[in-house]
Amino acid sequence: MKNLHLLKTPFYALMLLFALSIVLTVRADDFSNDDHAYEFSISKNNLNRISFKHKQLKINTISDAQIKVDRGSIYLLPDNDESITLFVTPQDAPQLTYLVTLISEDIKAQDIKIPLPSSYLAKEEEKAQLKKLKLHTKTTSSPESNTISDSTTYQGAIAKIIREFWYNLDKNNEELIVNGYEVYGDELKAMFNIDFAKEKFCGSTLTEEVLSVTLTNDYALVLLSIANPLNIDTQIICEVTPLAWSVLNSTKVDKFGSKYVLVVLKKEELIDA
Repeated sequence: MKNLHLLKTPFYALMLLFALSIVLTVRADDFSNDDHAYEFSISKNNLNRISFKHKQLKINTISDAQIKVDRGSIYLLPDNDESITLFVTPQDAPQLTYLVTLISEDIKAQDIKIPLPSSYLAKEEEKAQLKKLKLHTKTTSSPESNTISDSTTYQGAIAKIIREFWYNLDKNNEELIVNGYEVYGDELKAMFNIDFAKEKFCGSTLTEEVLSVTLTNDYALVLLSIANPLNIDTQIICEVTPLAWSVLNSTKVDKFGSKYVLVVLKKEELIDA
């Protein structure tokens, strides 16, 4: 028979009983059938815990159960043998809702840990990458004032394609720009009347190597590897002031190190060169 006296027990005592009775830890990724939807078996006679990687949670349910939310964890004791459905929304990510279905069984107390969904992690990673992105345009007054601005039409268009380029490059996606195409190697030499081994697209005093050129309807994105042959750290500065140029994180290059630099030109500037 179920321990009904537990329902009247103070919450701190319930958690103590939980700590004493818990014998099994379950990772949600073993059971998830959807990015945000999970189903578990829980104890119908003992207190169970479901933990999320969030600091505060909001719970919506019409199921019968003794439920207590403590920061990022839910302590739960079923009232009957019926399944329990929870809609869980983190306060720090209100756009995210977990659907958790719990099946009451005659088993020991369960400690369930639910990871962040892969789709949420991907979006957070993209945001983090965009925060690192530095964009220099012809209106940039100094290397420090290099945040992306959508205040003008051309800056907005450049900002959009540069975000897209760095993101797809980081993900090793075959298509770096939608409706654009990448050329490199011998194809570069055949398409353009330029000596890419000698051309200085950035104009940096450091060593430049052209890795590829991605063409869109209006722009040419030249991906450079700029190497620092010096025994001291230094900064990348594009002296030729292209339409725009971009790096990730900062313009600093470690001694004997290298960094990707993306130079944006008007397409006709490259084709007519």
